[in-house]
Amino acid sequence: MDNRRWIRGLSAALVVACLLIAGCSSDDGATVRNLAEEDGSSADGSASSAEASSSASSSAPADGSSESDGSGEPVEAEGGYTYASDVTAHRQVTRDVCEIKELLEAATPDFEAASAIYSDGEYSINGDGTVRTLGGFATAEDRLHGFDAYYGSATPLDDWVTEALSGTGRFADASDTVRAQAVEKGVQNQIMVAWTLHELNSAIETAEAGEIDADEGAPHNWDEAWAFYHVAAPG
Repeated sequence: MDNRRWIRGLSAALVVACLLIAGCSSDDGATVRNLAEEDGSSADGSASSAEASSSASSSAPADGSSESDGSGEPVEAEGGYTYASDVTAHRQVTRDVCEIKELLEAATPDFEAASAIYSDGEYSINGDGTVRTLGGFATAEDRLHGFDAYYGSATPLDDWVTEALSGTGRFADASDTVRAQAVEKGVQNQIMVAWTLHELNSAIETAEAGEIDADEGAPHNWDEAWAFYHVAAPG
């Protein structure tokens, strides 16, 4: 990593990290699961997941922007930003973050259910049936932009969250409260920040390569960064 890219990434990280705390390739590059190909899955099961996603995303955005959220129509703008491409499904992954937070802030934290959402995803369902997952990005070894070298692990972000979810490793003797906080901060302030930075870096590199097609080039990467940063869930 050259100095220019390191400084650029660090500066962006500081900005995105501060802003995310206040909130709840041509694609994002994260590992996805395919509902139609899972063992024991059925067409009814896939439909049920998609229906749940649509139902959960029917709320109007907190900022009052005009959009068609969860209806299958592309979201054109939100939070003062106008998208150049369709990132309707991408932005729904932030609902997984909010779902995990809700499960862990209950009187009795449900680490098992939170772990399932982290690993399998729930809301970010693409038209081809694949599901974008928080765990998938955290284990994408080629998209951490230096984090792996800094922490000395191929999957440092996933190591933190999975240990907190399972109560192992550095969280073996931690209380439920500490574990819950570690998971929440891990997905919201580490994984989502890294995911956003990955897309910003990808957009810059893609633009420098002359790939500026709105649907597949730099604009799409930039749109994904905003979708992951802004969050779809109201509040």
